Amino acid sequence: MIRTIARIFGTRVWSSLCGLALYMALARRMGPELQGVVSFSVMLVSLLVMVACLGLDSSIVYFLNRMGVGARSFLKRVLPSVALVSVVSALVMVGLYSMGLLGNQGSRDPWILACILLMFPLDILLSMLRFLFLARERIGDLNRVDQFQFILLVIFVGLVLVFRPQSPVLVMAAYVASRACVALITLRRVWLKPLDSEQDAVPVPSLGDILRYSFFPWVGNVLYVLGTRLDTIMVAWFVGRTAAVGAADLGFYTICMMAMYRIQDMQFSIQNALWPRMASLPLDEAHEMAAKYYRVTWLVFLAIFLAVALAGAPVLALFGNAYVSAYPTLVTLAVGFLLLRANAGVLAVYFTSIGRPDIPMWVNGAGTCSNLLLNLFLIPRWGILGAALGSVGGCLVAKALFAAFFVRGKGSYWRELTLRRSDLQEMWHWIASRVQGRPWTQWLPGKD
Repeated sequence: MIRTIARIFGTRVWSSLCGLALYMALARRMGPELQGVVSFSVMLVSLLVMVACLGLDSSIVYFLNRMGVGARSFLKRVLPSVALVSVVSALVMVGLYSMGLLGNQGSRDPWILACILLMFPLDILLSMLRFLFLARERIGDLNRVDQFQFILLVIFVGLVLVFRPQSPVLVMAAYVASRACVALITLRRVWLKPLDSEQDAVPVPSLGDILRYSFFPWVGNVLYVLGTRLDTIMVAWFVGRTAAVGAADLGFYTICMMAMYRIQDMQFSIQNALWPRMASLPLDEAHEMAAKYYRVTWLVFLAIFLAVALAGAPVLALFGNAYVSAYPTLVTLAVGFLLLRANAGVLAVYFTSIGRPDIPMWVNGAGTCSNLLLNLFLIPRWGILGAALGSVGGCLVAKALFAAFFVRGKGSYWRELTLRRSDLQEMWHWIASRVQGRPWTQWLPGKD
């Protein structure tokens, strides 16, 4: 399990470094205002994908692993519904754009909207393929999707930044081109190596049965993504409507949020590795695994938080001297995303894997509502720092509720979810076993 996490995380780290370099180039070549337009548009696409997929992408793991459904049969059953909802979602977004309710003035270019509409279905396809590879535990193929995507993205966007750095439309077109190439490469891989074995799978459930399961993780995931992006949407909306938020502030805030998304790659690596395994375990063993990884991963996120607090200002300076002013916002967001929310993702995966996706839905809903109410109050007063504080409040509410649901009827928070000495010993022995025999590790204790 740890090896699987490491393989996924290794690719995520590599992709994150590419993404960091890309956003650094965007920030330095385009400036805060134009970079904010591009970042907001890309963020909007990811939100649309979560809405249009109906939770059917993530439910692939449950139906293929726990229920034994075949991948091809599952896709034939669900893809028409995904296509229909995608069209409706796109029409709603076009309507909101035409009314001036999404983004600031700079992001309401019709060509940018066209790029969003082209990028939207490509990301849906890639999301479905990622979860299919995850369900079949084809980690190499899963990693290749991310690798190809970031390599092509850096090449295409890099060319635009060299020749036309002041064109957000061309940058968005480069995003679309990279997604299209990755989709073709990945589909060819699936054609050469099918996702199903020769063995007969169980009959696929009806669309109604699938949607009844998928509804809860779908709403829960939408609420989670909305909760982590709602503040960005509201910052964009407040530009020009309050003196506390200017056009450059959207660029500052999107860079801070981008850093949080990249850091969350560790969280998603752990969750993606645990999900198929947890969905295959008896309930008691799944509960024990979730509690263990909740406890030990908090130390990892604490270390990442300390790194952000120490290196945040110098890293922001690499994007441009103006971005250093966003350092308090970055650290505040790190408190919410890393110290409060990150390891609670393990509990969300646990509930979904045991057939209780309604719990993450209600918890994420509570966190999103808290974030919304706090943002309405705090952004007009403190600008992007207020938006970050709103996120911290939403993360705190969500973590408290996840922990309460997890220990209900099972014991207490202190017994189930607080770090144990045995956890620390196990982590130390694992680290020592990885480096044992190397000449520079003779100082390691416990080496007989």
